[in-house]
Amino acid sequence: MLAEPITAGIFKKNESTHTIELPGTEQRIKATTMWNADTARGDYGDRVTLDEFQMMDEKVWTRVIAPMMLDHDGTTVFIYTPPSIESISRSKARDPMYAAKLFRNAQEDTTGRWATFHFTSHDNPHLSKIALKEIALDMDERSIRQEILAEDIWETPGAIWTQEDVSTERLEPGKRFYEVIVVFMDPAETSNKRSDEWGISVCGLTAEGRGIIIDDLSQPGPPDQCAEVAINAVDEYSHMCNSISLCAESNAGGEMIISTINPIATKMGVPLALMDKSNLIPSVASKRVRALPIRARWGRHECGIVGVHERLEYQMCNWVEGQKSPDRMDAAVGALRKLMIVKGKKKARAF
Repeated sequence: MLAEPITAGIFKKNESTHTIELPGTEQRIKATTMWNADTARGDYGDRVTLDEFQMMDEKVWTRVIAPMMLDHDGTTVFIYTPPSIESISRSKARDPMYAAKLFRNAQEDTTGRWATFHFTSHDNPHLSKIALKEIALDMDERSIRQEILAEDIWETPGAIWTQEDVSTERLEPGKRFYEVIVVFMDPAETSNKRSDEWGISVCGLTAEGRGIIIDDLSQPGPPDQCAEVAINAVDEYSHMCNSISLCAESNAGGEMIISTINPIATKMGVPLALMDKSNLIPSVASKRVRALPIRARWGRHECGIVGVHERLEYQMCNWVEGQKSPDRMDAAVGALRKLMIVKGKKKARAF
């Protein structure tokens, strides 16, 4: 649109700063990544468009753009696609459904502060209707609902938990003492990539024999970095229990755990237990089968969760067999299975 006035020298385009400016004024169009929430700090704008907002850290809006809009009485446009299990693993959002919640609240707004719009791929005049129909034949129902119909999916039929299941057994954060605490690591499937997420869960067994998810420390990163997070958690939570242990799922990346993580744990004086077929936790290929006994105990009030852990809960309520590995959920399941075995031993019965 601005090609002619740019060529004529009326507007100035700078490829290095990704800006188009009208010299002598503050009029400017600027493009920038928001992968880092601090990117736009100190900047200005009267109208900001946040594209693929579901991939951004919430602080992009709450701490950077919102104050900017106050300064300039500006307008912000949010564009987002309903998140999937796959996209969430790459997202910076702490709450995978933050964009969807913001949209839902905006729809209910009666003050005139918000305007909301919803478009499906069928509403896009630039897409081939024939191609769209053919592509849909190769997509599963969830993908069609999210990618083509632009639906926010809060729970997935067939998932192991529902949000009501999780919330029913939710405990308020506070000081608690546990008989045993387990810090459990579920290594990324391909541990050589910094972007791969490790499941790191802290779970405890109460005096009443209830298994509780205390914290979700899962994060992407190289093995040594993730190992330090888990080992530091042992130190952090040791005062809250009679005994604490560090465990890791050895089925994926077992050699890496032994060669990389075990020396770090040994150096820091934290013993590491590897869980496989020969250990207390049977190696079950299906993550769903592995989780079902914990879900059963959840329904009998034998398991619960402290506080809110949005990413973990999203996996619990949306992951189904065949999707990307639910590292957070799998780590929590592994820790709770270990604790249930401890509970079973105390009652002289097997898990």
